[in-house]
Amino acid sequence: MEDLFSKLKWTFNWKKSDSKALEKGKLPESMKKLLDQAIDAESKLSGDAMRLMKQLDGDEQNQNYKNLKGMYKDSQQLLCALKHIHDFHEMPDNSVLSKETFDAQMQKATHLEKTSVQNKLKNRPPTAIQPMIVVSSFLVFGS
Repeated sequence: MEDLFSKLKWTFNWKKSDSKALEKGKLPESMKKLLDQAIDAESKLSGDAMRLMKQLDGDEQNQNYKNLKGMYKDSQQLLCALKHIHDFHEMPDNSVLSKETFDAQMQKATHLEKTSVQNKLKNRPPTAIQPMIVVSSFLVFGS
């Protein structure tokens, strides 16, 4: 997972003292920083998807529109989960936050970030929206 974080330009420096903070119900700074990075990336990703959908004029018959709509939905659900962890210091299902459960949630976040733009737009979008796809890819992958 460290390789994915590196590609996404996210950092996570877990310390032994972070476990103690979690036991006290506090969100360790390392988790807060990573959540902030992931929330920012998800916000950008869903914003890009919405802008691209608007350029397609809400054409439900257009496969790119359908794909972007699915990406937007997935991104919003993940964004909600990440914000829940950030705000309530627990998992979205109200279970206890631990390094293991946090790692599993962040694995989902990196998977969505890594695959969204590439996989959802396989059908060659219209030329008018291609520059925005490049921007979205840059925001997600950093290059």
